[in-house]
Amino acid sequence: MSIEKTYKDEIEIKLRSVIRKRNIVNALKGLAITIIIAGLLFFLFDFVEFAGRFNSDVRTIFVIIFLAFIVISALLLIVIPLFKNFPLFTKINYPETATAVGNHFPHLKDDLKNALQLIEDKNSYTSEELTENAFKVVYEKTKGTRFDEVVDSSILKKFFLNALAVTIFVIILILAIPGFNSSAFRLANFSKEFIEPPKFTFLVEPGNKTLTKGEDVFIKIRVAGDKPSQIKLETKSEEQTDFESIKLTADSLGFFSHKISTVKNSFEYFASAQKIESDIFKIEIINRPIISEFKVEVSPPAYSRLPKIVQRDNGNISTLKGSRVSIALDASKQLDSAKIIFNQSKDVDLSVAQNKASSNFGVFQDDKYFISIMDNEGIKNEFPIEYSISVDEDEFPTIDMIAPDNDVKLADDDRLSLITKITDDYGFSKLVLNYRLSASRYESVQTKFSKIQIAFNKKGLEEEVYYVWDLAEMYLGTDDVVSYYLEIFDNDIVSGPKSTKTDIYTVRVPSLDEIFAEAENTQKTSEMELLEALEEAQKLNEELENIKNELKRDSKEITYEEKEKIEDALEKFKELESKVEDVQENLAKMQNDLQDNNLLSEETLEKYMELQELMDELSNESMLDAFKKMQEMMEKLSRQETQQALDNLEMNEDAFKKSLERTINLLKRLQIEQKVDELNKRTEDLAESIEENLEKTENSDLSDEQQRDELSKRQDEVSDKMDQLQKEMEKLQEKMSEFDDMPKDQLDKMMEEFNKQENQQLSEQAKQQLQQQQKNQAQQNMQQMSQNMQNMKEMMEQMQNAMQVMNQMQVMNDMMKILDNLLTLSKEQEKLKSETNDLSPSSPQFNESAQQQDELRRNLNKILQQMSALSQKTFAITPEMGKAMGKAQAEMSESISAMQGRNGALAFQKQNGAMKALNEAAALTQGAMNQMMQGGQGSGMMSMMQQLQQMSQQQMGLNQLTKMMQEGGMSQEQMAQMQRLAQEQQLIQKSLEQLNKESRESGQSKKLTSNLEKILEEMQEVITGMKTQKIDDDLIQAQERILSKLLDAQRSINERDFKKKRESTAGTNFNLDSPPELLLSTEEGREKLRDELLKAIREGYSKDYEELIRKYFELLQKEQVNN
Repeated sequence: MSIEKTYKDEIEIKLRSVIRKRNIVNALKGLAITIIIAGLLFFLFDFVEFAGRFNSDVRTIFVIIFLAFIVISALLLIVIPLFKNFPLFTKINYPETATAVGNHFPHLKDDLKNALQLIEDKNSYTSEELTENAFKVVYEKTKGTRFDEVVDSSILKKFFLNALAVTIFVIILILAIPGFNSSAFRLANFSKEFIEPPKFTFLVEPGNKTLTKGEDVFIKIRVAGDKPSQIKLETKSEEQTDFESIKLTADSLGFFSHKISTVKNSFEYFASAQKIESDIFKIEIINRPIISEFKVEVSPPAYSRLPKIVQRDNGNISTLKGSRVSIALDASKQLDSAKIIFNQSKDVDLSVAQNKASSNFGVFQDDKYFISIMDNEGIKNEFPIEYSISVDEDEFPTIDMIAPDNDVKLADDDRLSLITKITDDYGFSKLVLNYRLSASRYESVQTKFSKIQIAFNKKGLEEEVYYVWDLAEMYLGTDDVVSYYLEIFDNDIVSGPKSTKTDIYTVRVPSLDEIFAEAENTQKTSEMELLEALEEAQKLNEELENIKNELKRDSKEITYEEKEKIEDALEKFKELESKVEDVQENLAKMQNDLQDNNLLSEETLEKYMELQELMDELSNESMLDAFKKMQEMMEKLSRQETQQALDNLEMNEDAFKKSLERTINLLKRLQIEQKVDELNKRTEDLAESIEENLEKTENSDLSDEQQRDELSKRQDEVSDKMDQLQKEMEKLQEKMSEFDDMPKDQLDKMMEEFNKQENQQLSEQAKQQLQQQQKNQAQQNMQQMSQNMQNMKEMMEQMQNAMQVMNQMQVMNDMMKILDNLLTLSKEQEKLKSETNDLSPSSPQFNESAQQQDELRRNLNKILQQMSALSQKTFAITPEMGKAMGKAQAEMSESISAMQGRNGALAFQKQNGAMKALNEAAALTQGAMNQMMQGGQGSGMMSMMQQLQQMSQQQMGLNQLTKMMQEGGMSQEQMAQMQRLAQEQQLIQKSLEQLNKESRESGQSKKLTSNLEKILEEMQEVITGMKTQKIDDDLIQAQERILSKLLDAQRSINERDFKKKRESTAGTNFNLDSPPELLLSTEEGREKLRDELLKAIREGYSKDYEELIRKYFELLQKEQVNN
């Protein structure tokens, strides 16, 4: 093979690659063009079909034409270009290709074409060598050059994008233009025949449907397409042979609607218009199971004691949490299953038997439910009713502390009466008293509360629970504080008992210093306020006098200014009364505090009771009537009547002022007696403290620093009490100095003895000896102090007895004088009466008798002055005495007037009345003296209080025994003991019955806030329970209630209801000069008293009275020897 041949083959291969690529590109281009032609042609035929809606034959021709065009295009544009790549079918034109290559590659230009022509056109004129060199040069130039780059294949992208765009455009048009998709479908199915669609179609609701018999059916027809103005609804029931037509017109929304009510039978129906009909639909009527009878039984929890609730055909439930609900139903058909379906709780299956079903469930939360039933054919009830469940929660119990409702101080008997009110909606399970020692000088404070369960009636819904808490077992000391609260639990067994607590209160053991300091402060304040009230009463008296003078003018009616002054005076008087009531209330509270702590002697307590009664008399019915009368007269504006009412009010105001003055003087004396009681108690307390320290010292180890410090601290307290005792004796000395009839000498001797004892020094030495661990010396000093306190106590008691005897005997002496004067005056009045009875109207004796009567009246005024002076010292002078003497004075005055008018009969009558009034005053005086001899005018109240105290102690012991028996069960022996306890309760009941009878007869029952009759009734209930051996919480609570009310009655003897209208008898006061004082500090005074005592003994009195007189006489003799 020549070099020329080799170069030629290489170049031809490259040229053939160009031709092959060109043919492939042309074929692909033809494919894109064929696709474009197919898309446009299909859209054309689709449009023609859409417009003409041809039959299958025409559509077949369209398809043949379409396919022919596609085939021809494919042959011409795709197949032929591809066949050109095969030499068998076509001759390759190298020069033409070389020209195209030369044109594409400038460096070849015409060299490649010329070289090929040299080879093709060889002749004699062409040098072979020249040809070979030329071809070689061309070959070298084409080496590394790809000829196929001549063919631009990038144009294919443009053609295929156009083909894709045409295809997508045609598809979109077919899908978007209404009807084009249908025509396309018909072209695709060219061999099928298609019927032309109607102008409109019907959309019918509900179509085919199954209904329960009796339901309503609502048929709604919507027309798609050209809507007709009217359509027909054709219906036919199972019993009918032909359809019935119902004409329908469209509503505003374009719907044709029709309602068939209470469908009972199945039926067929369709819609028609303009010979166009819808499909035929059927409404199938079936008999669904329904609940024909429905019963609900609600059983609340047993603890609530609520009745069972039965509801028929009503499934809504409202009940207490934890209730059980039973449901029973009857269905219209045989049932396969039934279920209660809840919104929140777990569903409950019902037990089924034929057409009945039942079940039960618990209620614990709010919920909703319905009952689903299914018959044997698998058909369920439709649209079951949904019911609600409303759960009532068991509310928390409430507890209110009635008494005490604040922090209190513990009384001397270590008992605290608790009264609490509890409420709950369904009952209680327990009531607990929680307490702990929260503060103490010597004991460790408790961090946890101890508990006492209180017995009470747990079945009630609202109870007042009484409990007397005995704190004696805690062995509390001064300033110890116990915190406590009550906690009530309800009886909720579903969610668990809920509890509510009271606030935490405290009960504190007060010190003697604290109690006495408060009492002294109350006394000082009360005395100051009473003195202020007395001063204001004096000013008010002057104002009333001025008003009375102004009212003496001639005008018939009072002026507005005068009325305003009177109203202002009345308001001031009311303010005065209110101030006195406040003082009385404070004194009563102080008295009760002292009494609760056993700090008053019986004698002092009696006098406090009398002081309360005396203060009651400051505002009486007469005073209230005077106020009412005055207000009525001012409304009438009558000057004369108002002046008379003002005179009456002025008299009452004057009586008020004098009673107030008497109250102040008696209060001052009472303060002295109370201070003596205080000194007695302080001395006793000191002796006990010293003995306690002595005992603790004996049992202590002084080498222990903690014990030494504690003993030293206790000894410091003893020293402080010594100092306080001395200060209180000095206060008593100051108070006694205001009165001449007090045993000041004995007090001075007692204070002198106390100073000689040097107790403070002994106490300080004992403290130092304790610190120096000198136990024996310290004990000796303590023993000496203990002996000193015993001596002081004896001297205190002697002074107290002397003061009581001295006061009582002086009062007795003054009352004997008053009695003797009254009896003498009565005899003289009787004598004058006898003389007056026989006088004739013309007798000159009338003037002399009138003078004698006036003399008797002046003598009566002197006796009234004596009695008024004595009333400033004692409670023995009663309002009744003053009334009797006032009546005698009035009768004497009227007798004088009658004699001046020479009316002997009337004078005799008035003198007789005066004599009777004098005898009545004498009898009252004698009675008061006898009452004093029997133990004082307050003995009735003291006796009542002592009896109540004794019964309270007995009841407390009985309560404790009963509670022990309840906690331990009832054995045969205990049953026998129960009868004995019942007998003891009967004894207490009889004692209370007797006391109740005596209190009613004496008129003292009104002083008891507790109703003794009610207590007696409760005692009878307790006795009945004991006899039937029924010991339960109700019986225990009844006993606690009895005890609490007995204690309340005991305290209420001294209390007053300061909010209510007072009821008392008005007293009469007289402006009299006081008789001279009996000065026992002088020999003359003592001699005079001896004469009076001897005279009293000679007149003959009871043995007790004579013994008292002799005792006092001996005391006077002893004082005389000592002096």
